[in-house]
Amino acid sequence: MPKSPRGRPLKLGSFDSEVCDYITNLRKSGGVVNRRIVIAATKGIVMAKDRSLLSEYGGPIDLTKSWAVSLMNRLGLVRRKGTKGVKSLPKDFESLKSAFIDRVECFRKEHKIPDALVINWDQTGSNFVPVSDWTMEEEGSKQVPIAHMDDKRQMTVLLACSLAGDMLPPQLLYQGKTDQCHPTFKFPEDWDVHHTESHWSTSETMQRYVEKVIVPYVEQIKENHDLPVRQRAICVFDVYKAHRGDKLRALLEKNYIKCAYVPAACTDQLQPLDILPNGVFKRTMKQCFEDRYADETATQIRKGVAISDIKIDLRLSIVKPLHANWLLKSVDKLRNSEDLIKTAWSKCGIQPSN
Repeated sequence: MPKSPRGRPLKLGSFDSEVCDYITNLRKSGGVVNRRIVIAATKGIVMAKDRSLLSEYGGPIDLTKSWAVSLMNRLGLVRRKGTKGVKSLPKDFESLKSAFIDRVECFRKEHKIPDALVINWDQTGSNFVPVSDWTMEEEGSKQVPIAHMDDKRQMTVLLACSLAGDMLPPQLLYQGKTDQCHPTFKFPEDWDVHHTESHWSTSETMQRYVEKVIVPYVEQIKENHDLPVRQRAICVFDVYKAHRGDKLRALLEKNYIKCAYVPAACTDQLQPLDILPNGVFKRTMKQCFEDRYADETATQIRKGVAISDIKIDLRLSIVKPLHANWLLKSVDKLRNSEDLIKTAWSKCGIQPSN
């Protein structure tokens, strides 16, 4: 009697060999290969053939991260990651936390500061190709080149939220010396879109953000709640160099805004944006990229392009305007996440009034 095939049946069935061929060719051509790319490419291939097989359309194929890693392992690829320092909390973290929260709460109580005037801001880098910094290399390889992860393919997003659950307009910083480095895209008028040579925040860009976003927001809250002109507000942020300039502190004080620095090496525990909103923002950006990659893969297949010949154009001139639209979607999602923002504040020990 003929022997039955051993092991579990392949999740993709007849599509498995096509997906494997695509991933192998992509890696050989020097393209980045990681879980997001594998899931997106597979989704595109299945969508082009029969999208009803995908779980999101009621089918049996559920493309998970663990499945993607399993497929890559079958291809002889192993998971690598660039070396990074391990984060650890200061030994006196509990006392630092207690002192930080006491400072914020005492100032809130002394000046009767409403939740809407308790603000946290934070910068996060955003890759134009927002994939994980995981890549896949042939087993035994020593070098781990990660494509599209250099600063030239990044920009900086400055997010800000209030204890009341509001998301303030962001600041976007592109790398360049003139507006020519900005994408061709119509951003909301209240967003602060600018640039620096490195795309990172500077003392000057922080002053610009305070003048263009923070102060108008604070003044609007005072007007809405019939508060006095000299009503105090408080801004919570980390000890990043761009936040420690005398001019920035003077500008905030001039507008009756108190600085509250998060203790060094404690931002993942005491900075609200780091606790939840930044993660939601980044995941939404990655999902937008994944959807676009899958759609482009499916479109090329429908046009008759052989799977082995599929090329997804990730040049900056192509991706930058797409990335701008993803930014809009990601910020909009946070603007509709009031409870999540309040939860983030609570997790760091600063409780909303109601």
